[in-house]
Amino acid sequence: MTRSQRWQLAAVMTAASLLYLAHSLLRFRNFEAKGYDLGIFDQAVRQYALFEAPIVPIKGEDFHLLGDHFHPIIASLAPLYWIWGDPRMLNVAMTALLVSTAVPVYLVVRSWFSHGPAILSAAAVLLFWPFQAMVNWDFHEIAFGVPLIAWVIWAMERHRPWLAVGLSAALLLVREDLGVTLLAVALVLAIRRLWLPAAVTAALGVLGFWFATEVVIPHFSPAGEFGYWEYTALGASAGAAVVFMLTQPGTPSQSCSTTP
Repeated sequence: MTRSQRWQLAAVMTAASLLYLAHSLLRFRNFEAKGYDLGIFDQAVRQYALFEAPIVPIKGEDFHLLGDHFHPIIASLAPLYWIWGDPRMLNVAMTALLVSTAVPVYLVVRSWFSHGPAILSAAAVLLFWPFQAMVNWDFHEIAFGVPLIAWVIWAMERHRPWLAVGLSAALLLVREDLGVTLLAVALVLAIRRLWLPAAVTAALGVLGFWFATEVVIPHFSPAGEFGYWEYTALGASAGAAVVFMLTQPGTPSQSCSTTP
């Protein structure tokens, strides 16, 4: 990449950063921020910054946030609160995470074509409607997953399967359901006949999902269970659903179809 190309990519990323930051900060100033989620993560990160458990009173008295979703990666934002202990730091963090996605997108497309299509693709992904929707949501932990997935794709395009495995494993710290995303990555690796990396990625995905939903979240949840399982026709939990589908493979579709 030449110096001119670097400056062009930096200019695109800077413009997107300023646009999204202006939107977020103006929403906060005008009392239009989605206070519930922003408040939840503000309280959690504030606690992490104090080296305390992420107790979030917004969710309930003495509510431990790891009993809601498994996203320990948000603890990495704690140092930002040592600089400025304000919820708007989460707006800054999410903007930086989303905008950083332009780098792997640019590198992948440039390897396929040239600088022109690559810089246009980087700009397009930064203006992509889901990005706008996330910024309009003020903050969400999935913002960590966006650049990570882009780098996973870059690693696979560079024929670095074990780097892709490592980056995929980091997704397990973003949210519990990204363990399922690892199965998709494993499928791509398998299609490329990278059997061992595929097997390791799949195993990590299954183990990570199980550990988050069957061990950590139930341990911290006031209800003692993972509260976001929506496939109850298959079983009361992910583990029960897998057993059900393996032992009664002809039944799941019928069970699901009768669920109101």
